[in-house]
Amino acid sequence: MKPQSLLESDPIDDYLTTKPRIPFKIPEEVPSGNYGLVINGYSLAHALEGNLELELLQTACMCKGVICCRMTPLQKAQVVELVKRYKKVVTLAIGDGANDVSMIKAAHIGVGISGQEGMQAMLNSDFAFSQFCYLQRLLLVHGRWSYNRMCKFLSYFFYKNFAFTLVHFWYAFYSGFSAQTVYDTWFITFYNLVYTSLPVLGVSLFDQIALETTYWTMISHIFTWGSLGFYFCILFFLYSDGLCLMFPNVFQLLGVARNTLDWPQVWLSVVLSMVLCMLPVIGYHFLKPLFWPVRVDKVIDRIHHCMSHPLPPRIRTRLKHAGSRRSAYAFSHKQGFGALITSGKTLKAKFPKKNSFPFKK
Repeated sequence: MKPQSLLESDPIDDYLTTKPRIPFKIPEEVPSGNYGLVINGYSLAHALEGNLELELLQTACMCKGVICCRMTPLQKAQVVELVKRYKKVVTLAIGDGANDVSMIKAAHIGVGISGQEGMQAMLNSDFAFSQFCYLQRLLLVHGRWSYNRMCKFLSYFFYKNFAFTLVHFWYAFYSGFSAQTVYDTWFITFYNLVYTSLPVLGVSLFDQIALETTYWTMISHIFTWGSLGFYFCILFFLYSDGLCLMFPNVFQLLGVARNTLDWPQVWLSVVLSMVLCMLPVIGYHFLKPLFWPVRVDKVIDRIHHCMSHPLPPRIRTRLKHAGSRRSAYAFSHKQGFGALITSGKTLKAKFPKKNSFPFKK
């Protein structure tokens, strides 16, 4: 039997590929009480039918926790697909054995645990670790870093493409829409190959440092001024006299870089472009904590307020220790045995008692 026939006859793959998707979504529901749902595989087989799966999903959403036990691998995948089909959520499945592979493949994010049941769950998962306790760090730490990386990458991707295409758009009015390019062919080649790839490489190498930069470090200076210096080095190299004389058919713009940089209008336009590009970002970061603060901003403001207005130091007073002789007279509201207690008559004598039975001679 061929391997392809085995894959085609797999009921799990057939279910994931042929199960129709219903376009509508059920509304979000909030649990109304401290209830839980426990269902086994036999009951789940009837509950996953076409006319009962919505009732199962709505009942599960109204509970604090749901436990499905004694399930087949196909039923695990069906439960995950049920949530994906009707709920607008991101699903995560975690398992440690071969019977969890279908559930891991059906979810948006699959996590495998290396255990004593083999390596099938790890090989079919997106992330793998050795202990279940690492799931918290995967979601709260590495998940947040991954989300920030994707946001920064998409923002940078749109920024570099808009910066490249809008210049051609404005140059089309100047050139009479003649389809003439404003950039040199070598500059266009180096734009995606060198110029715009270095920031992505820097973020990937120094991930935790580059995500949130609140002060200038040595790495920030190297990447900022080093990128500018590298750009001018490549610019003067591509338009140098020696390179144009060696390859006159390829490098035809001799001395363009030197003549262009001599104009003050070029440097003025560079400075204005930098200022106009930085103003929206600076304004957003300045106005966001004032008008749309989050919990982190409130905590930071509270810390700054406590640091700028410290509390006065506490005045320490020395406590006077009372004598060894104590009396309960001070705690009474009536005249009692205070005088008798303070007189010392009730204290035991410190000298040894005399023997009442003397030795007989």
